[in-house]
Amino acid sequence: MPNYRAPYAQTVIQFFNQLSKAGYGEGELEQIRDAWMLARRIFACRILGNGRIFLAHALGSASVLASVKSRPALVVAALLHNVYGTGRFADGVGGADESKRQFVRNIVGPEVEDILFRFWSVRWNVVAMQDWLQRERLDPWQQDLLTVRMADAIDHAVMLGLAYQSDQRSRQRFDLVRKPMIVLARKHGLGQLARAWLDEMARYDRYQVAEEIAAQSSARSEVILPASYRRGLRHQMERLRARARSSLKI
Repeated sequence: MPNYRAPYAQTVIQFFNQLSKAGYGEGELEQIRDAWMLARRIFACRILGNGRIFLAHALGSASVLASVKSRPALVVAALLHNVYGTGRFADGVGGADESKRQFVRNIVGPEVEDILFRFWSVRWNVVAMQDWLQRERLDPWQQDLLTVRMADAIDHAVMLGLAYQSDQRSRQRFDLVRKPMIVLARKHGLGQLARAWLDEMARYDRYQVAEEIAAQSSARSEVILPASYRRGLRHQMERLRARARSSLKI
């Protein structure tokens, strides 16, 4: 196994240092900070199937686009890219009903929210990519969605992350889409992202993780709450039930 350091930010401090060095302005940094405050609430306690903290993946995806100096809206969209798929809102579930969309829109604005909604709702598989490959030019929303999809894919592969994924279907899905994604990216002006994707996948192809380690991973991401939180919640429920019993006696 090589001595391999992640090329993209994995902590919020690394991320904002990167943004400042890249020349993002004060107003842009405030916009991205607001998105980060939402991300840390809505993705809290979520762990990817390979054991990586989801917030590290969110930061890494945004860092990928910051590394090519994408406009702030795309950096924010990458940071929150799966908000409707894996985010936990106040009702405890994901999805994109209008109340959730308005909540997100109020924080990140309509442009970013539209990208996030399309990330969740637009089918992304080989058939869809073949249709996009036939187009001479993509619509603006398609260009934005492709950019965010590339950032998501690149960061999933960072640090051999795919090799730690025990779910064969996840690996097979990446294997199926990797070539058309590269062709799409090159055709539509995302050459830097295509090269980054190729670099990460080349490392993935060369190195294997011991099966007994990969076998410890999960097929899907999951929310793992601290034991102390569970005890605290149980204690609160017991107090509420005690109050209810007391009021009934009165």
